[in-house]
Amino acid sequence: CYKNFPFPEDITTEQKENIARLAARILELRMNYKDQPLGNVYNDLPPELLLAHINLDKAVERLYGEQLFYNDDGRLKVLIKLFNKQRTGSP
Repeated sequence: CYKNFPFPEDITTEQKENIARLAARILELRMNYKDQPLGNVYNDLPPELLLAHINLDKAVERLYGEQLFYNDDGRLKVLIKLFNKQRTGSP
């Protein structure tokens, strides 16, 4: 659900294309399970789909800095700060 995040303003075309490619890979892999409810697929996540999600998560997190987030608290602090900056236009 990376589309809901406030993206950094300095994201490059290459980064955007990489994110799109990784997201498309997830959709492609999910087609292998099109006859199953997504809830069932995600309750028992196939390894290749799990890896695709991990790759996308890492690529998105790198948009916010080279260091991956240690936990959700760190991730939320960065996202809320960026959201507020983009909403108000202040640093």
